[in-house]
Amino acid sequence: MIEGDYFCAAPDLIAEVLSASTRWVDRGPRMDVYRRAGVPHLWLLEPATENVEIYELRGSYELIGCHGTGEHFASSLFPGDEISVDDLFRTQAKSKGWHDAEDEEEPQPIAEWIVPPEINVGLEYFFHLGHPVRRWEFWDNKAHSTLAFGSPVEARARLEHFVTEACRWESLPRPKTSQLADDIEQTEVGRFQLTRRGRVVLLDVVIDGRRHRDILTTWADSDA
Repeated sequence: MIEGDYFCAAPDLIAEVLSASTRWVDRGPRMDVYRRAGVPHLWLLEPATENVEIYELRGSYELIGCHGTGEHFASSLFPGDEISVDDLFRTQAKSKGWHDAEDEEEPQPIAEWIVPPEINVGLEYFFHLGHPVRRWEFWDNKAHSTLAFGSPVEARARLEHFVTEACRWESLPRPKTSQLADDIEQTEVGRFQLTRRGRVVLLDVVIDGRRHRDILTTWADSDA
């Protein structure tokens, strides 16, 4: 969706598969985008617990059901059908019986500093590492990316350097950082909005989505 316009139309149903890197987006900004677009049905699938949450749009999204493994549920979208939760989470790994011995090992503790303090981490790392499975998507005319660090101490130090680089890119003076809540701070430099939540730093960059739409239109015309 670009500035309120779908290329076709709002779908009847969207099913989002949650992940550690996108969970906060799927439960927050992305739900709001779908609400404003008028998507009537939203399912959130949580692989960690193999639960599916069923939402319907009634002014805002209301949770009307939550179903787990071994359960079935009905939907007005599919009259007469019973939907199996187990089928929704039936992956290729399960069907093939794949097993990774590393999954049974105890995870190593996270170091306070993942990257040594003397090494600077620049804004370009958001582009290279900050997008889930290299999707590089944007919505509401903003590109979102996330970097996780070893601790809030490291994240705060990285945030300071990110702000310095953003000021250099935008040729702007250094702004004040606002404390939004305990362990949450935010600052804006031109197109860049940087937010630290604990040990995670989030970057939102303003993008004119109409330019992307024009590019797609040009490609479509050339293919024709």
